[in-house]
Parts: sequence; C-alpha cells; structure tokens
Amino acid sequence: MLGGFGKVELVSTSAVQDETEKNKAPAVDEPVDPDENEDFDVISMFCRYMNAKEENPSRRHFFNPYFGEICGSMSKSTSKSTLKKRLGSYCVNLECCNQFYIPLFQFNEWVIMVINLEAKRVDLLSSYHSIQRIHFVNETFKVVGFMSQLLKNSFKRNDVNINNLHPQYADIVGDPKLCHTRMYAILYMQHWDGSGLNRTINSEFIDKLIEEDEFDADQKDAFKNFVKDNVREAKKANRQAREARKKALQK
Repeated sequence: MLGGFGKVELVSTSAVQDETEKNKAPAVDEPVDPDENEDFDVISMFCRYMNAKEENPSRRHFFNPYFGEICGSMSKSTSKSTLKKRLGSYCVNLECCNQFYIPLFQFNEWVIMVINLEAKRVDLLSSYHSIQRIHFVNETFKVVGFMSQLLKNSFKRNDVNINNLHPQYADIVGDPKLCHTRMYAILYMQHWDGSGLNRTINSEFIDKLIEEDEFDADQKDAFKNFVKDNVREAKKANRQAREARKKALQK
C-alpha cells in the first residue's frame, strides 16, 4: 500500500518509478475494477491519515474514494431515500465541515473534487487535459446535488445555493504522463489550501523529491507512526468499504 504515496510523506524511489511505468497513457476503454485496483486502498489510507490530522471539530473531510465511485453509479434523479441508503454512512458527523475532498476515478484517471462551502466554490484538481473534462464537470454537478441533500445543514449554515456553484478546473500544471495518477491526486489533496496549491507540483518538484529525498522529517515520522498504528484497522476498514460498496450498488 505505501508504495503508492509517491513521496507524499515517505515512499521509496522504486515505487515512484513503478508508478511511472504502470500509468503510461492508459486507454479509456480498459475498465478498472476498484476491488482489484490498489489505488483505492492507497488513497483510502491517505484520506484516513489526513482526517486523523484534522482538529476537532474538523473543518475539512477527505472522503474514501469508494464514495465517489458509488456517486458515479447513480443518476442525478436518484431519490433522497436511496442516497441515504447508499451514501449516508459516509456522511456521519460531518455537519461542522466546510471543505470536502472527493477523489473521483473514471476513465482510468483520478480527479479530486473539492467542495468549499465557506468560499462557495467547487474546484476540480487535475492538470490532465483529457477529453473527459466536460464529463467530470457534469459528474461534479451531480455530486454537489447529492451532497446538498446528505449534508443539508452544512449547506444551509454556509448559505450555499447549489445553483450558484459552478465547478471549474483549477489552474494547475503537472507532468502530462503522470498527472492523472494517484501520486498527483494525493499531492493535490495534501497541498490544496482552499483556493490554490500552496506549492508548485510538477515534474521538477517530483524529481526533486525522488532525487534529494527532501520532505519534512517530522511529517514523515508522523505518517510512519500512523501507518504502524492503523494499518490493521485500515485493512479492515478497506475490506468493509469494498463490501459496503457492493451492497450499495445492489440497492
């Protein structure tokens, strides 16, 4: 699992090189089963880590990628009762949050949706200029509609009218060969400050991480300890998430 973090906090050079080879220009007609895609487990662990770092009450929440996968399986006309059955368990105790990070994986590319209720904006984090950009914008409109029903009080508290939310791609750049991969998805989640990236993330930045191993030692140790303490629980949670996803898709 740790190999996929791509130098976000601590991974090896070989893992990033493996990522490079594995993710060369994937064809969109090659469907990926989330149960067989280790990206889901890697990003799930990272989201757990980011949530664990949040203060209490938390202002941000990083959704398990299965949440986005279930959203993608439903139409925008899905009833509220069905939404609660399929997605309600993902939205417990989130009424205090103002920012929601939702990893979306479709057409073999990762896009991070960020719903910022306080700023009344929705950003899509990806520098991959694929032909699917319009599709992801439309998916985001749909997910925002779902979220407004699942977290009605949060939207009301921030006086958010979903008709005034216009999802747009953030103005960011990245390596065209890798920027659709989990490595960039994780880096975007880590360094997005609500309105932009707090550091430039491109091929030079990635190369520097790989070659010079320059990242915060305290953060690295913190993440190592988190993994040691939570890996068994995380594996169990990922297994339960896969089972919950299957049940949700059958409802």
